[in-house]
Amino acid sequence: MSFLLLFAVMSGSRELYYLFFLSLIFRVSMSMILRHNFKNIFIMYYTSANVIEAGDDIHIEYKVSNTSLLPIPHAKIEFFLSDKLDTESSLKEIAYFKNYQMINFSKKVKCPYRGYYKIGKVRVTLFDPMMLSSRVIAFDKEIDLTVHPKILPIHILPMDTRDIHGTLKSHRKTVEDRTNIVNIRPFERGDSLKNIHWKLSAKLDDIQTKEFEQTLGARFFVILDGSMSQFKEGMTYYDEERMVSYCATYVKYALENNIQTKLMLTNKRDMLIEGKDSNDFEKILEALTGFESNGEAQLINHLQHVISRNGTFSTCYLITYKLSSELVAFLQRSRREGLMFKVAVFKAKASTSPALLDLIENAHFDVNFVDKELIFNE
Repeated sequence: MSFLLLFAVMSGSRELYYLFFLSLIFRVSMSMILRHNFKNIFIMYYTSANVIEAGDDIHIEYKVSNTSLLPIPHAKIEFFLSDKLDTESSLKEIAYFKNYQMINFSKKVKCPYRGYYKIGKVRVTLFDPMMLSSRVIAFDKEIDLTVHPKILPIHILPMDTRDIHGTLKSHRKTVEDRTNIVNIRPFERGDSLKNIHWKLSAKLDDIQTKEFEQTLGARFFVILDGSMSQFKEGMTYYDEERMVSYCATYVKYALENNIQTKLMLTNKRDMLIEGKDSNDFEKILEALTGFESNGEAQLINHLQHVISRNGTFSTCYLITYKLSSELVAFLQRSRREGLMFKVAVFKAKASTSPALLDLIENAHFDVNFVDKELIFNE
């Protein structure tokens, strides 16, 4: 149009002026139609569930409406999901809307990994009838989706809860020594509200929580390896999911049988959570849902400190990806000190060196190489 106007001025041709004004009217008309359609496109979406387990499917239903008298000849609709969510459906649709028409889109989404997600974000690109210009509208009203770790049927994971490593030194319940604060850190999901440090929270304008020294031992103590170095050893997000699912199943079983339980997460959050019955499983489930293997310290660096500060217990279950020579050496030292461990290893037994396997067998360590097919039974 700029060149057309330039030639019309230079030549003085009336026809070129007519052509320029016709083009201008046409272009303005296209823009007005696009602007009108932009104001009259609406979208609603909802999910079949908001809380599911890892491995389950959900359905997201989208309803896109054109509420104007004019049709929308060209529209591109893009649906956004987290990289950890999987769908066989296309996340991009091309649509034509008649006047006052609603079009439904359905997406089946598989959720293989636990976590807290935001879903439903949609971007619609509208074009004018001649596709000369476009406008983008983003619908950012996201829906919260919680994917908990998969709880396995207990007949797949038989658990011996007898005190096979000796008796308890104390039969009282685990308690916190509220006179001895060992740490103050930012408040996280699953923390007890009664432990909030209100004065410091007001001063920092951020909620802080207190951690107290644990005075007595639990009957069942679970340690979940959260060191990021496991990824360098070949661990995948799928392996991490299996470990968390295994851990959640054991802890739930213990709490449902009223077994005093502690769970230690050795990742960056370094959480210690206690429970005595099934009512306490919800806070543990929340912590495991948000668990990530992002700890910078090695597992061995955590273990001795964890054991020394957490009193006595009858059974300690360590869940890790790989059996290393350092871990076997720690098991040997612990046995000499009277501490016994059960260990669940998720890396294939065939990838473990024969020397380590012989050492485990000769020392009669309680090490279980968890079978992938047994865990998920898919």
